[in-house]
Parts: sequence; C-alpha cells; structure tokens
Amino acid sequence: MPDLTLPAAIATFISATNAADSDQFVAQFTTDAVLNDWGTEYHGPTEIAKWNQTDNIGKQSHYQPPLTKVRGLREQHLKML
Repeated sequence: MPDLTLPAAIATFISATNAADSDQFVAQFTTDAVLNDWGTEYHGPTEIAKWNQTDNIGKQSHYQPPLTKVRGLREQHLKML
C-alpha cells in the first residue's frame, strides 16, 4: 500500500484551510494563479482571496486527506475499519 505524500502546495492548502489562516492560504498563490472551482475560475490572489472567504475558510472548510498507510496494519485490516 503506498504512502500518501502530498505535493507541498496541496499540503499548505490543506493546513492553511484547517487552521483558518487566510493570509497563509492566499500567500501561496502567485499573481498568475488560477483556481478553478467547478468551472468557475478565480484569477490571482485577490480573486482567490474572495473565493476563500465565500467558499473555503469563510465556510469553515476542513480537509482530511484519505488514510493510505498505517504502520502495523495491513490493507485487509483497513477495509474492516
């Protein structure tokens, strides 16, 4: 069973959201960044900050990455949990 290793940008997205840290969340986006939320695009940190307040941290979002590996447990044990 593979380890779950998230890219740094995704890990920061999750940790900033879970900590409700809007400054850290928005700071990770470059001036030419595009966030696509179900077909609606938000361009640059200013628009992304608005999306963050209406659809992410502003909605008290919380992300929990899926469990892919636990030491000492085999895949068949995880299926039973």
